[in-house]
Amino acid sequence: MAADFAPHVLRLLLGAVYDTDKTQWRELEQLQVSIGQYLAKIGLKLHLDKDQGLAYVTQPASDEDEYDASQPDLPRLMRRHQLSYELTMLCVALRYHLDRFDQAATDDTRRCFVTRAELRQQLELFARPTTDEAKASKQLDADLKTAERLGFLRTTAPDKTLDPEPRYEICRLVTALISNAKLLEVRDQLRQHLAGPASAELPDEESSEPTFPSL
Repeated sequence: MAADFAPHVLRLLLGAVYDTDKTQWRELEQLQVSIGQYLAKIGLKLHLDKDQGLAYVTQPASDEDEYDASQPDLPRLMRRHQLSYELTMLCVALRYHLDRFDQAATDDTRRCFVTRAELRQQLELFARPTTDEAKASKQLDADLKTAERLGFLRTTAPDKTLDPEPRYEICRLVTALISNAKLLEVRDQLRQHLAGPASAELPDEESSEPTFPSL
């Protein structure tokens, strides 16, 4: 017979859970210890962030502090993704936009929205020099789709009477996968790259860009 918390474990394995689902969130809080203990037995870790109102599961890798060396060598359930230069910049922009939203918030509102135009304007601060605007626009659209697939964004219906641009909700998961320290590190790296001599080349993506787990 399945454990009482089995539906919650399976839901977490599909992606992040938010406190906007009040019933599920309340049950997650009540069963947090049991769920965490069960997941630990199979090499996974439960994260429940009450401040951000989200819960998610990760599979610590051998090079991470949370990795349990006493565990047998388990197959990877959750792949780690090497972010491209452009997608890294998008993640930085999302986190920066969300932080500004939280700092300016005057109530308990958690939902933060951003348009494609606003993101493109922010990304211009770190963009590689280019004269091919069509290619840059196509790259942004591709990165937005990837960010949505990874759980950083959620497409919402735009208010075309105000702005015809696509509108997105920034998911709180981005604050969990990109810590304040990592945000500052990536931002400073990008600034240093772009402030270097005009003839200097950026380090290749494989060696210079951070890796984040996917859910």
